[in-house]
Amino acid sequence: MKRKVCKEQKAGVKPSVWRSVLALTVALLPVAAALLASCSTTGNKNCQESTDVFLYADIRSAATGALQEVVFDCIKGVGTDSVWMESTSLTSVTLPLQPNADTTIFILDMRAAGNKPVADTLTMVHTNRPFVLSMECGGIVIHTLKAVSCTHQRFDSVTIEEPEVKNVTATHLTLWMP
Repeated sequence: MKRKVCKEQKAGVKPSVWRSVLALTVALLPVAAALLASCSTTGNKNCQESTDVFLYADIRSAATGALQEVVFDCIKGVGTDSVWMESTSLTSVTLPLQPNADTTIFILDMRAAGNKPVADTLTMVHTNRPFVLSMECGGIVIHTLKAVSCTHQRFDSVTIEEPEVKNVTATHLTLWMP
């Protein structure tokens, strides 16, 4: 009499071993999913606060105080290889401040009357203070503006409206156009 052999036995593994491996895999699947979710690069879903810290600057007419639209060819940071914005028309700009330096400089390439290219340099002197939001959100750097200046190529002047730059949207600077 010939004995029947199941597929698992033909492979050299007993059926009880396969059941144990399957049970262990099913038991560890939720743990593996939780670990993968915690390593997500899209942010922590438990964090309810913004971790983005940007300086917001309105562009206004010195004559009327109204928001004024300016055509920018590009906005780039000094000391970095990156261009922050390219070819856009704005009434306000959003800029990051350097968390590891006390001065941040941007070159704002714009168009003047007659479509003539003009560059103004915006320099911001600031302090940096690390701040922990929560365990879920981690930390941010809060900046305090101490002084700002421009090269007066296109802007008439610049004023500090709100010196504390943190993870809340507020107008920090006003860039005045003649």
